[in-house]
Amino acid sequence: MAQQRRNRKTDPKPEQSAQSSRPTASSSRAAERIRERERERQRRRLILIVGTVVGLAVLFLVIFILVNLPQEAPIPDATTARYADLPVSRTQEGYPLLGEPNASVKVSLYSSFDCPSCRDLHDQIIDELVTRVRDEKIAVIYVPLFGYGTVPNGQGAAIAAVCAAEQQAFWQFHDMLFDWQGRYGNQSFTNNRLVAGLDALGLNRGQHSACVASGSVQELLTTARNNALALLSFNGAPTVAINGVVPLSEEQAALSGSADILVAIDAEIERVSAIEPIPEATAEPESTPALESTPEATAEPAGSGAAVPESTPEPTPEATTEATAEPGG
Repeated sequence: MAQQRRNRKTDPKPEQSAQSSRPTASSSRAAERIRERERERQRRRLILIVGTVVGLAVLFLVIFILVNLPQEAPIPDATTARYADLPVSRTQEGYPLLGEPNASVKVSLYSSFDCPSCRDLHDQIIDELVTRVRDEKIAVIYVPLFGYGTVPNGQGAAIAAVCAAEQQAFWQFHDMLFDWQGRYGNQSFTNNRLVAGLDALGLNRGQHSACVASGSVQELLTTARNNALALLSFNGAPTVAINGVVPLSEEQAALSGSADILVAIDAEIERVSAIEPIPEATAEPESTPALESTPEATAEPAGSGAAVPESTPEPTPEATTEATAEPGG
């Protein structure tokens, strides 16, 4: 009995237990506020995601429009006349060559379109080089490098120029690239400008694209880089080699000034010109004795023939006279 009384005291009444299990109004409101805050966070998150997606889409659209906008691709005024009627070809390696391939003096330009110093040298020296090419004193070879300057897409510019050589337009495109570098800075070699340059020169886009896609020019650029690094006294772009030799100053540094380079070129022209006539001078003495000996040989038989008739008649008349006189005696 005592145990039953104790149990009745400790066990809650059914009514009290039911009341304690029901949620109060304040706890319901708190739970609702929590749910509302969670829904608000989700709405903000959704708005942020949608805004980010829309912003990126607008940004990509703007970039697409800018990238595909037609860009200026002017041809320098002097370019067309500069290379008119000059022979163009390629070396065995595939480097563009201006002038007669068998010229005794070959001037190789190790140069990079993304290099401001290369542009400066080009502007200072190109007309003088072309004058010597027209006089058939030299041929000019362009060894295409890239990465020696700060202008973006120098590699793309080099590939575009070398592929233009397939349509005999390398040297014109080469002038355009250096001109653009001075005009447009970091926007010089955008894909749109390069394509616009093809149109300005009237080149076939399909043929040019096939050349770019072939990968052959990339191999040529690798060869050019290796050849440059193997060249004695090569010290970066631009470097000029004359018949495969880099001209040096008294301090044994590669010449970089346009005036000094032209002096070295003219000295090589003079040296080669002094050597070339020697075979001709040797040939002339060989032919001269032959011409002299021929008349002498011809004169000798003529003299013998003249002497024979003269000597032959002399005894004949004497013999005839004697023979005539003897019968008369």
